[in-house]
Amino acid sequence: MHLRLLALFACAVILASTVAGALAESTVSPIGTWEASNRETRYKIDYCQDGTRLCATLVWVTDAKPMPKTLPYLNKKIAAGFRRARSDTWKGPVSFNGIDASGTLKLLDSDHIRLTACKFVLFCTSIDMTRYSSAR
Repeated sequence: MHLRLLALFACAVILASTVAGALAESTVSPIGTWEASNRETRYKIDYCQDGTRLCATLVWVTDAKPMPKTLPYLNKKIAAGFRRARSDTWKGPVSFNGIDASGTLKLLDSDHIRLTACKFVLFCTSIDMTRYSSAR
């Protein structure tokens, strides 16, 4: 009897930890403002279109080193309509600096994401970003 009770308790613990992990994973979201690792640009990621897709807008460019190619994209969507591909990944079109590409947004953890854009599968570039907080 004690052995059955112990086995039942072990199963309950495993199930509870699995459910808790799934709940914790689902609460992490890419929604917010993100700063590129070079600290030259910031992007706002939010829901768009039908409310389930993601869009990214360039919202800030550093004054220290303004990039003439980047300034025309300020306050414009560079990624629109990204669909969830996995629990931590979204895919969709990217348009930046006059180039249209296939994009992948990967949530690395609660404060880090990577946006990868590929043209013809061979030519890819990635931007690693950190969640931005004005309190930093």
